[in-house]
Amino acid sequence: MPLTLVEALKQTQKLYNELQNRRPAITRADEYYHGKQPLRFASDAWREYHAARYERFADNWCAPVANSPQERLRVDGFQLDDDPAVSDAEQELWDAWLLNDMESQSS
Repeated sequence: MPLTLVEALKQTQKLYNELQNRRPAITRADEYYHGKQPLRFASDAWREYHAARYERFADNWCAPVANSPQERLRVDGFQLDDDPAVSDAEQELWDAWLLNDMESQSS
C-alpha cells in the first residue's frame, strides 16, 4: 500500500532525525581517522609544561588500522552456492573479472 504524503513526510523526518542523532559519533570517528583527536597528557604538570609544544601532535594509528583489512584482502574467485565445484556461471564471472583487469583495480 503506497504511503500518503503526510505519512511519507513523517517517515522522511524520522529517518532524517536518526541520521542527525548519529552525526556526532560519525564526526568524532572521522576526526580520529584523520588524526584530529585530542592529545592526552600524562599529568596536569606535564600538560602545562608541554601543551604548546604538542598542541597539534597526534600519533594517528586509526587510519592504518581501519585500512588494514582492505589492504590485505583480495578476490580469489566467485562462489554462488554451497557447492564446492566451480559452476559454469562462476567460471564465467571469474573470466570476466580477469578480462576487465579487476585484479589490479580491486584494491
